[in-house]
Amino acid sequence: MILLGFAFGLYIIRNTLIPLFVSMLIDYLLTPLVDYLENRGLGTMLAITIAFLLSFGILFLAVLYIFPLVKNQVGDLTDGLPLYLGILDVRIAQLQTRLAEFWPAIDEVDAGVRGWSVDIHPLGIVLVLLFGNQLFGW
Repeated sequence: MILLGFAFGLYIIRNTLIPLFVSMLIDYLLTPLVDYLENRGLGTMLAITIAFLLSFGILFLAVLYIFPLVKNQVGDLTDGLPLYLGILDVRIAQLQTRLAEFWPAIDEVDAGVRGWSVDIHPLGIVLVLLFGNQLFGW
């Protein structure tokens, strides 16, 4: 009952939890810098302001650096997508050809188990035919 009450309490304040945890993370990361600046003789407000400006400046420069990289990689992906889809089509055709070799054997197994009271999934039959040698020594 206590656990249910705790879960309900978390549900009520769910919109507040993420900003709370983000602010705790920012405080955890910036406290050593603020303490260092305060020990160097700066006031608390000035140290906090410098720490925030420095951290947001670094974040801004990181975004400016990362954005072109991500843009180029997305461009490369869209340029190469037809090639990737072509390779996927070839692989699927190879798989279909390989499975077509086993269809007669699947029909034999299917005919043999039709009288069983359990339903046999075709994928299970394919897996047994592909890996039956390793599993059962066929």
